Amino acid sequence: MTLRFTARVLAAIGLMPVFAQTPTDFRFGPDGVFTLMQVTDIQDDDTPKPRVAAFLDGAVKRHKPDLIVITGDNTYGCSRKGAFEKSVSAFVEVFKTNKTFFAVTFGNHDSEKKGNEYYTRDEQYALYKKMGGGFFADHDVPGLSGTGSGVISIRAAQGDAVRFNLFLMDSGDYVKGGYDGVHGDQIRWYESVSGNIPCLNSRSMVKSSMEKGEGKRRNNRVLKRDKGPFINNIYT
Repeated sequence: MTLRFTARVLAAIGLMPVFAQTPTDFRFGPDGVFTLMQVTDIQDDDTPKPRVAAFLDGAVKRHKPDLIVITGDNTYGCSRKGAFEKSVSAFVEVFKTNKTFFAVTFGNHDSEKKGNEYYTRDEQYALYKKMGGGFFADHDVPGLSGTGSGVISIRAAQGDAVRFNLFLMDSGDYVKGGYDGVHGDQIRWYESVSGNIPCLNSRSMVKSSMEKGEGKRRNNRVLKRDKGPFINNIYT
C-alpha cells in the first residue's frame, strides 16, 4: 500500500464503476486511489491573507483531493464571535468552490481565549458544519474528550468493505505547565475501534523534511521533494 502526504492512498482493489464521494461515504476510486490532503496550522486572523487562500486554492486544483483534513491551529486564537467567521470562511470557501469535502479537528490555538464573546470548540465545530454545508464531513464522536475526535472510513469502490480508517483527534489546548494532549478515553476508543483495518496514525506517517535536494531515505521510508509543497511517499 502506498500513501502520499497529499496523500494518495492505494488499495488492492480492481477496476470498478465510477461513483461520487459523499461526506458519509468515502470510497477508493476505480483505479484504487483515494487522495487525502492535510492542512494544518493555518493560524490566520480576522483579516485573512489573500496569499493563504490562493496557496490553498492552487494546491486543491493541483492535487484534486477526495478529502481535506484540517488538523488544528486553524486560526491563531481568533475565536471571538464575528472574527472567527471571517477567518474561517476564507479557506472554507476555497474548499466549497472547488467542490471538495473537508473534515476538522482542533489544536491548542483554536480556543485560547475564553468568555461569552468567544466561541467554544463545540460552537466552532457547529459553525464549520454550517458553513461547509454538504461538503463538511462530520466525524465527531460526542462522548470523547475534545471536539472533532473520530474516524472517517474509506471503503472499497464497490460494496461495504472498509479498506482504510482515518482517525482525527482533538489534542486539547493548555493544561498547567504547558500544552494539553490526547486524553486516555480517546486512546482507549481508538484501540477499541481500530481493529485490523489499516489506518493513518503516527506509526505510518512521515514528517515533512525541510531539507532541499534529492529524497532522503530514513528507516526504509523515502522523503521526496516535489515541485511546490513537500510530498511524502511511504512504501510498505
